[in-house]
Amino acid sequence: MSPYAAWGNGPPSDPEWFPIMVWTQDPDLAPQYQELGVNTYFGLWQGPTEAQLATLARHRMKVICAQNEVGRANLDNPAIIAWMHGDEPDNRKRNTGEAVPIEKILGDYERIRGTDPTRPVVVNFGQGTSNDLFPGRAIDLQDYPQYARGADILSYDVYPISNIKLPNPENGSILREEHGESLLWYVAKGVRRLQRFTGYSKPVWNVIECTHIHNPSAKATPAQVKSQVWMSLIAGSRGICWFVHEFEPTHDPAALLSDPGMRQAVGEINHQVLSLARVLNQPAVSAGEIEVTISPEDPAAPISHMARTVDGDLYLFTANLTDRPTRATIRIRQPFNFDGSGLIPYRQASGEADVLDEARTLVFAAGEGVDEYAPHDVHLYRLPSPFEE
Repeated sequence: MSPYAAWGNGPPSDPEWFPIMVWTQDPDLAPQYQELGVNTYFGLWQGPTEAQLATLARHRMKVICAQNEVGRANLDNPAIIAWMHGDEPDNRKRNTGEAVPIEKILGDYERIRGTDPTRPVVVNFGQGTSNDLFPGRAIDLQDYPQYARGADILSYDVYPISNIKLPNPENGSILREEHGESLLWYVAKGVRRLQRFTGYSKPVWNVIECTHIHNPSAKATPAQVKSQVWMSLIAGSRGICWFVHEFEPTHDPAALLSDPGMRQAVGEINHQVLSLARVLNQPAVSAGEIEVTISPEDPAAPISHMARTVDGDLYLFTANLTDRPTRATIRIRQPFNFDGSGLIPYRQASGEADVLDEARTLVFAAGEGVDEYAPHDVHLYRLPSPFEE
């Protein structure tokens, strides 16, 4: 069942739909983002306004926005699929130096739901969700489950290449980490934490970097961006949002659109994800059905994975969590033979798995295959049903 089925005016429950979002963008840019596969605006600057909603409706772009006076006057507007709290309530606020009080989050949640129970409420947390040393976080980790009670969908942002921040041991000020290429796995860490904080009961989304943001000396490469997206999805993220603003070296609120190389890469990633929406929306394959283990030759280069089945085909999505290359053995087993003799090779057969969007196949023999992983490499496999005996 879709995680959005409980809300009549919420995100679509269509198994072919997957939220690909962009953070607080000008509605007039909606056609350009739609070309890249974006289907939802997450936040509206100083909005929503009637003009913003009218523009998004004209372009058939969905939106998540604040439930302000205009929002309350548009409860019948099908463009609105969710309401949102203010951004990053877990971070220190400039006016108080403290987090948004939990009482306000819970009170606002009840007020929003009381006005409109047909749409979910979303909260987006800051990088402290995964960066344990982030000095801007104003709540303890054990407080997140309480804050999570104030939303139906949880989201968070961390930007490993351009915006990891650490405390300055000399004076307590904030330092920017310049070696984020070793920290891409933080995106998966945050997703898994939010899942645990809710007892795996609520959808989790996350925000991905694709610009310099505030860091003129560092920006993720297209390969690093793709890796972050798939690390997130493999960890269980149910929606991807792009942070496309850039403040340094120049100020450009839609910097992605003026970067041809990254723009092309983000479009390709989005369309790849959307082409696999039906797979991503399937429930996880349980250990009682199929058991997958991936053993890298370099134990310091773990490979994360997720498995789904659609129409009898097995889809296996994998990502190298580190900046170390390795070779890995993939083993796929079914728990029991008909005589209950124990683990058996997947379908007791051999065959070729399609490596999606790589124009190659991977040979599996008796349920085992071996593949090479460059740093942060992503490989997506489809094992057709049935394998040839």
